[in-house]
Order: sequence, then C-alpha cells, then structure tokens
Amino acid sequence: MPNQPPAEQGHALPPAIQWVTIGTLTVYHVTEQELDQLEKGGPESTYFGFSIFLFSTGVSFLISLLTAKFDSERKFNIFLILALFGIIGGLLLIIVWLVSRRSNKRVARTIRARKPPEGEQQQAGNI
Repeated sequence: MPNQPPAEQGHALPPAIQWVTIGTLTVYHVTEQELDQLEKGGPESTYFGFSIFLFSTGVSFLISLLTAKFDSERKFNIFLILALFGIIGGLLLIIVWLVSRRSNKRVARTIRARKPPEGEQQQAGNI
C-alpha cells in the first residue's frame, strides 16, 4: 500500500501551522518582590467584600428600624446601633478600598517606567 495517500494509510495529517508576527514584543525585567506583590494582590478584595457585607447589613437594619414597631426602647437602640455601625463601617471600608486598590497599578507603572523613551536604544549589557 505504499502508493496510497497518508490519510488512507491510517495516519492523520499533521495540523497546518501558521505563524503571524506580533509587531513589537516588549520584555520587562521584574524583581521577585514585584512578582510576589502582583501574585498576592492586596487586601483590596477583602475590604470590598466586608464593605458590601456591612453596608447591606446596615441598610437591612435601617429598613427594619423604619418599618417595624418596637415594644421596648432597648430593641430599638440595638437596631439603631447595628444600622449605624453597618452603614458607617461599609462606607469607611469602601473608601479604604478605593484608596488601596491602586497598589497593583502602581507596581505595573513602576515596571513599565523602566522602558527607555521611544527612539533610545537599550544597551546590550542591560539585557
């Protein structure tokens, strides 16, 4: 059966490979500390999660406070304190989240800042 094409001999044809250029490829040097920081991320997601939890809990207690009739002042005060704690704590953590979420962007900017200005050639010793 040597005269048969390879597909008829029971062999699959190799896949066609097409190479496409990507234009310019920029490679950045990254320190171990920067890589660890990017890998760990920051506490931003924790702040955001707790802020959503506290804020929604506070709003729930506030709605209960406004719609229910309380038979004792003590129950009313407990609901008021929980509503205030939840809303204020949620808002504070949202502010902390907004401020701290920029840490990964800062690391990326630091890495990108190492690139020489356009038109300057990098020395072979720096590679």
